[in-house]
This record gives sequence, structure tokens and C-alpha cells, in this order.
Amino acid sequence: MIPGYTAAGREGGLWLRSAAEPADLVGVTAAGAVPYYAELPAYDILGINDPEVAGRRPRHTGAWAPGHHRYDLDRLLELRPRWIVWDFGIRVNEQR
Repeated sequence: MIPGYTAAGREGGLWLRSAAEPADLVGVTAAGAVPYYAELPAYDILGINDPEVAGRRPRHTGAWAPGHHRYDLDRLLELRPRWIVWDFGIRVNEQR
């Protein structure tokens, strides 16, 4: 449900804005509401803004492939984000 997801992203982003330093890099898999409300520089872990990752084959198959299974943990850690928000959707997280 998009409205619930957006509200959760807004809440998380606002929290990050209050907790982080202005130049802190945040690594995100949901690169919409969280970085928007956080007003922080963001790295999209799923490769949308990283051609090295975007051109790779997905790591897994299934409902979240190809987009949500295209990532490179070594690349993410090289960038040394202070914050990482790894999220595959509110429904999936509720089931965890």
C-alpha cells in the first residue's frame, strides 16, 4: 500500500534529518521518500544512480527481480555510507 509506505519513508527520513550530519551519505534501497525527507546525499543500493551496478544481472530471481536484486555489497561498503536503509517494502517487513 503506497500511502503507508510513503508515511513510513517520511517518518524515517525526518528522523535521519534530525539524527545525521548534513554531509552524511545514506545508502538506500527505497530511494524515494527516505532521502527526500532526510535531505541527505543518497546512494541507491539497487544501482539506479550507479552504472556499475545497474548493468549487472540480478543476484536472485522472483517477484523482486530484476530491480530489487541488483546490488553490490562491496561497492556499497567502499562508499562508506554512515546510514543504510535496506527495505524491500512495508508488507515484506510486516511479515518479518
